[in-house]
Amino acid sequence: MRVLLTGISSFTGLWFARALAGAGHEVVAPMRASAPTDPVRAARLDEAAKVADLIPATPFGSDRFLGLLADYGPFDVLCHHAAEAANHKSPDFDVDAAVAANTFNARAVLEMARDTGVQRLVITGSAFEAGEGQGSEPLRAFSPYGQSKTETSLALQDEAAEAGLEWVKVVIPNPFGPYEGQTFQRFVMTRWSRGEAVHVSHPLYGRDNIPVDLLAAVYAKAAEGELGHHVSPSFYAGLTGDFFKRMASEVAPRTGWACELTLADGHAFDEPETRLNLQSVEPAYFGWSESAFWDAYAAYYAAALK
Repeated sequence: MRVLLTGISSFTGLWFARALAGAGHEVVAPMRASAPTDPVRAARLDEAAKVADLIPATPFGSDRFLGLLADYGPFDVLCHHAAEAANHKSPDFDVDAAVAANTFNARAVLEMARDTGVQRLVITGSAFEAGEGQGSEPLRAFSPYGQSKTETSLALQDEAAEAGLEWVKVVIPNPFGPYEGQTFQRFVMTRWSRGEAVHVSHPLYGRDNIPVDLLAAVYAKAAEGELGHHVSPSFYAGLTGDFFKRMASEVAPRTGWACELTLADGHAFDEPETRLNLQSVEPAYFGWSESAFWDAYAAYYAAALK
């Protein structure tokens, strides 16, 4: 397939491009910016350029984006992974502005996509959305960012149906792995690399952590139309404290770091207590090795944090 993928400079975007290219697909990646200033994002783009054709200054919905569909096609699949996420943890996150940017000119884009050969739209959803996954009721959006993802997903599904395109939604839980951004996992690995202990203040949240390369393998199959319309992959599902215990047990023998960890006895639940995805992933189906992932994860940080 020829795949048009937005959002390639994001953590998951890089891995989605790698998985798609690894499955034999040609990946073309329009980007909003020309050159990132963040060093981790810049490193991602260096890696992304090895597996995809990067097209700078071509945001979703722009005239350049429409021209790309018309002149650089035909494409078989449009994977719209880009989304407004700056300051996504802030209670002041602007929902309306984010939805407007995420869906800008969507009707024209999807009509052009259909007319130039695209058969399928792949939407990236989030476990932070309202109504997704399973867990503490009601299944409300976690935050204004989660609400923006909820409204974005619904709007794009409606526009895809209006254009007569098949659509697939892939719901992202909490991915982790090499090239991740300023996540708690990066904070943990940084402290462990310095010989410092880590305290987990919210160990009783029920969350779904998934290795990013396994998530990407699922995404590639979903983009091929192999997994249905609603894909909700789950892997390390359970208490956050248990996940970081596992992380310590995997990282310590691979790095020689002590990986000291303490857990709070309890905490206030200022977010939904439990939110898990719906579909347990079978690694063998995707040709994925758990031990190889942990090898690569430990090696990445051992090199990056020298």
